[in-house]
Amino acid sequence: MERKLFCSSNGFEFLEYYLTKIYGERGSIKHNLERYIYGEFFQAGCRYVNTIDDLPEITFEEIKRLIEKENCFRTMSIELQKKYDELNKSGKLTDEDYREVAGIMGLAPGHTDRLNTLFPNILDLYVSSKEEGDKIWESVCLNGNVVDVMVNAMMDYIRSNQIINYNGREMLSQGYARNYFRGESAYYKTSKSSMFRGLDTMDQDEAEVLLLIRAIKMIDFSIWLSKLDCVNGWRHGDVFHGAVAQHYGIATNGMDVSSNLKIALFFACCHFDKDTKKWLPLKNSDFEKADSRSSVAKMNGDSKYGILYSAPADIAELSRVANCKDIHITNVTPVGIQPFQRCERQSAYLIETAQTYDMLKDRSFTKVKFKLNQEICEWIYHEMKEGDLVYPNEGKGSCQDIADAVSNSKVHTKEAFDCAIDSLGINESKKSELIDKLNSKGYTLLDKFQWCTPERQKELERDCFESTKDIESSFRLMFCI
Repeated sequence: MERKLFCSSNGFEFLEYYLTKIYGERGSIKHNLERYIYGEFFQAGCRYVNTIDDLPEITFEEIKRLIEKENCFRTMSIELQKKYDELNKSGKLTDEDYREVAGIMGLAPGHTDRLNTLFPNILDLYVSSKEEGDKIWESVCLNGNVVDVMVNAMMDYIRSNQIINYNGREMLSQGYARNYFRGESAYYKTSKSSMFRGLDTMDQDEAEVLLLIRAIKMIDFSIWLSKLDCVNGWRHGDVFHGAVAQHYGIATNGMDVSSNLKIALFFACCHFDKDTKKWLPLKNSDFEKADSRSSVAKMNGDSKYGILYSAPADIAELSRVANCKDIHITNVTPVGIQPFQRCERQSAYLIETAQTYDMLKDRSFTKVKFKLNQEICEWIYHEMKEGDLVYPNEGKGSCQDIADAVSNSKVHTKEAFDCAIDSLGINESKKSELIDKLNSKGYTLLDKFQWCTPERQKELERDCFESTKDIESSFRLMFCI
C-alpha cells in the first residue's frame, strides 16, 4: 500500500466518508444537497430574477441583525478553535470533548440547535421518534475514532493562516466562512463579471474585439505580476493572479464575493469618486429616482435599490465535492491571503464565470433588494472606517498605478495577444484580421513593453515585502492511503 503526503485540505473532501460511516444515507452528500434544494428556504428564496419586482425587500434593521448573526458565528468558530487547540496541546481531549465539538460544528447531535451550528446543512439529523434519535447517538458513541478524525479534518476549514490545497492550488486560508455575499449598488437587470459586462448589447464583431482587448489587458497584467520578486518569493502557497487583477480593477471573468456581509454592504452603498480618488457613501441624488445615475439608466436598471446576494458556504462546498450533474450549486473559489492585501481585507472569494453566467439568474443565491437611503450608506461607510477596512493603505506597495496603466493603455504585448487568442478559443486563422481591427481602434502590439520603471518596480517589491513580512502560516500534512 503506497502512502503519499499531501498538503491539508479544508476537510470537505473527506467528509462524506466519515459521515456515512456513522450515519449511513443521512450523511451522504447527495441526500443533503437534495434536502437543501427541495427545502422551503431554497424554494422560497433562491429565485430566478427577471425584474426588480421579483426581488423581496428587506429593511436596514433586518440587515443589521444579519450582520450581528454572522459576527456571532465567526466568534463561535474562533472560540471553538481556541478551546480545541488548548485541550489538544495539553493532551486532554477526551471522546466527550470531541463529541461536544462535533455537536457545535453540526457533525453530531448536540446541545446547539441545528440551524445555529457551524455547518447546518451537511448532515440530516432530523428524527421522528426518540428511538430513532437514540439509535443515531449509539452509532456516534460506537464510532468515536471516526468522530475524532472528522472533527480534526473540519478544523482545517475554520482555521486561518494555514496553507491548504484547494482544487490543486495551494493557498493561505482565511478561516471560517458561513455564507458568501455580494453587494451591488443598483439593480442593473443583469449581474455579470467585468470581462463580459455589456457585450450582450453589442454587435457580434464589436463584442468579439472588446472581449479580446479585455483578455489581453488581464493577461498582460498577469505576465507583469509573475515577474515580481514579491510574487515569486511568496512563501504561503500559490499566487492567484486573476484575483489580484480583479481587486485592482482589471476586467476578469471573476465575480467577487465575500464571506463578510459588511464588505458586501459597503459595495452596495458606496462608490469610488474618480475626482477625489476616494470611496464615498452614495448620496440622495444617486438614488432618489430609478434613473438617478446615468450608468444605471443606460441599462434600464433602477438606482433606488441596493442588491444583496447570499449562498451558504457548506452547500457550495458539498456541491463542489459531489460534482453531481443533476444537482448543481455554483462553485465559489477561495482567494486566500495574497501578496497584495486587498484580497485578504475584503475576505475575498471568486466565481470564475463563462460569458453566459448571470448571478440574477443563478438559483444558487438568494437575492434581496433594500431601499438605499442616506442613513444606511453613511452607517456602513463609517463602520468600514471610510473604506480603510476595505482598502488597506499599501503605500508604495500597491500595484494600483500599474493596473491603471494596463487598463488605460493602447499598447500591449504580442505574448498577451497570443495567450488571449488561445484562452478565448479563437481560430488562429483570424489572428491577422483581429490585429487589423485592434490597429483600427488605435491599439499596438509590441514584442515587449515596460509597465513601470525598474526603480518603481523595486520600490513596489520592497514595500510589498515589508507589508506582508509578519504574515505567519502553518503547513499541516495529511496522509492519503
